[in-house]
Amino acid sequence: MTTGTPLPAFKHDPLPEHKSHFRLLRIISGDFGQHVECKIFTWPIGEAPPYYAISYVWGDANETTDITVNGSRLEVRRNCEYALQQAFATKACKHVWVDAICIDQTAEEKNHQVGIMDQIYSGAKHVLACRCELIFNVHPELYISAS
Repeated sequence: MTTGTPLPAFKHDPLPEHKSHFRLLRIISGDFGQHVECKIFTWPIGEAPPYYAISYVWGDANETTDITVNGSRLEVRRNCEYALQQAFATKACKHVWVDAICIDQTAEEKNHQVGIMDQIYSGAKHVLACRCELIFNVHPELYISAS
């Protein structure tokens, strides 16, 4: 990340279809103690590349930091940044899904995306459960639809 002119705020591009598409991140950089930089991509759920879904405790709303997504600034909670750094450190999977970033939290899209989270989690190669400094590998089969 360069210093000087602040980056513009990140805005999600609309999904082609809320119930059949979702977004995945590719973490470009994010070693522990370094700035996290990501690219975000849209995929049809059934055609997505292998990905890890990250489940984490949202943490204190007052403890935030900025990451870079598609060259723009996005404010996230520190726990989210740490979860991304842990995922980057594994080098095991190119794509990750994190609800706070991959779902537009300000749009009606959020209601539809929450409705397909069971598909998102069950479609993941692995689900990583992150709680502060600890990260656990959870089998995607443990996420089943409540309906």
